[in-house]
Amino acid sequence: RYLSYKELVRVGNIAETIELPADKVIFSQGQPGDAMYVVLIGAVRLTKGETTVAELHRGNHFGEMALVDRSVRSLTAVTTEKTQLVVIHRKDFYEIIKREPASAVKMLWSFVQVLGARLRKTTNDLSDALHGDRHGQETEAENLFQD
Repeated sequence: RYLSYKELVRVGNIAETIELPADKVIFSQGQPGDAMYVVLIGAVRLTKGETTVAELHRGNHFGEMALVDRSVRSLTAVTTEKTQLVVIHRKDFYEIIKREPASAVKMLWSFVQVLGARLRKTTNDLSDALHGDRHGQETEAENLFQD
């Protein structure tokens, strides 16, 4: 979203493009991660256990934390239809940082904005779960701490 056409072409030269059929597991929760993904065509479902966390479509990215830390995947990613993805591996991202620092900053800024929005949503969801519908109704959790 923040990269110019020329920058996208340069990143595209470093990245890999893959095509996957529907219902293909891209990665599983608990696996080590070393790449992020951008949906070009198709759709991806992110799940935690049996719970769907998000449905991603063209232009959405996921797995970006694998570029900045070495923790395991917190979610499972599965295609829901025939899908084409851009894959950026950690080593390739570091190459972008070295060769194209301005592009890398723009990419990181995009990640920060998406991660910030996800964190806000998670915070709101947690608050809703703890405090009910925010219209004066007490939740069972609040009642536990009274008396």
